Amino acid sequence: RRAHRKMTSIVKAASRITFEECPSDAEALRLELKLIQNLRPKLNVSQAFHLMYPMIGFKEVKGQVSLLYTTCPDKFDGFSFHGCFRSRSLSRSAFRAFEKLLYFVADIKEVRLHRSLYSTQFELKRMNPEWLPKLKAFLQGESKTLLTDLFMVLLDKSGALQRRTEVQESFEALEEFWKHEILMLLKLRKSTAFLEYPVSQLERDLLMLNARILRSSKAL
Repeated sequence: RRAHRKMTSIVKAASRITFEECPSDAEALRLELKLIQNLRPKLNVSQAFHLMYPMIGFKEVKGQVSLLYTTCPDKFDGFSFHGCFRSRSLSRSAFRAFEKLLYFVADIKEVRLHRSLYSTQFELKRMNPEWLPKLKAFLQGESKTLLTDLFMVLLDKSGALQRRTEVQESFEALEEFWKHEILMLLKLRKSTAFLEYPVSQLERDLLMLNARILRSSKAL
């Protein structure tokens, strides 16, 4: 019924119907995605807001590391970005979890950014340089060493033990992020032989579509 009501609304709102022939179902799906992204139709919001897909980036300047969560990476220079990811909720929770856990291994300070940037940034000082490659490997889906090593270090931190519930929730948030966002993106890139990284916001849904088309073709 819900789909029927939506189609009724679309028909009522339409002033004309045009057709464009495509050489295959796959090309028709790709064209549909391109039109949705470009036109952002009022009654079809699925895949229309790719510009809201988040990325996580970092940069290092003279031993000081900046970590950034943003949906507008083009507004920030000098950052090495990872993603993009689809879920803002999981990505933001993971970013806050990074902030809470890295607090125990570095001096951390949040950077004030304009609200229009829809971004969060914090700086890390006096952090052991070994954490940065582990963070990069985690965000790229190469290794979870970051989590296991952080867990072992925090066992010796009295402050972490006193906040063990909060620390546990942070680790769980990062596990969810790893499973549903990081590994999912890695799987999509491998299945479609997509070499470019990071995946741009515009290409993220196309990557999912191409993976779905490949699965369908193999099933046939």
